[in-house]
Amino acid sequence: SKLLSDTKSGIQKVIPAPNGSLALLFADGELQLVSTQTSMRHIAFGVRGAIWSPDGQTLLIQTSSEELNTYAPEGTLPVDATPGELHLIVRLSHPITHLEWLPDSEHILYQSGGTIIASETDTRDHAITTTVQESAPANPFTIIERDGKSFLSIMKNGSLQSIARTWLVTKEDR
Repeated sequence: SKLLSDTKSGIQKVIPAPNGSLALLFADGELQLVSTQTSMRHIAFGVRGAIWSPDGQTLLIQTSSEELNTYAPEGTLPVDATPGELHLIVRLSHPITHLEWLPDSEHILYQSGGTIIASETDTRDHAITTTVQESAPANPFTIIERDGKSFLSIMKNGSLQSIARTWLVTKEDR
């Protein structure tokens, strides 16, 4: 059955959340949230990409090549942002690539300028951003454990390639 008709500039990507929410990224860079079968809510223009948190409560949105924001739909209870508004998480001087949520839905991993970086999404007191790995892999990393304590990446050393596991510091490790 038909859920929506595309009357805009063309749906580029459908972004489903684990909890059933649905966001649409249009070819012109507009991001909208499907609120009902007949209604959509504008989130942002100029969006390059978006992914839902593992709990389906928050969208991580890349609004420029160097900027990441979160968006919590109205009706959710985010601890760090006003529902229905974009919330700046990080702005860097180098392009940000390969975005991933950690399974706790409170931290993100991404690459920028040859480095893998972790950031907390709760920036109420101040932004917490940590360099995880200085020499980022040419290929995207993959989070492999449900608890989010490590990730895998393909590392290159000359013509030799190897798979590396990088462990992340967890609350239990502090």
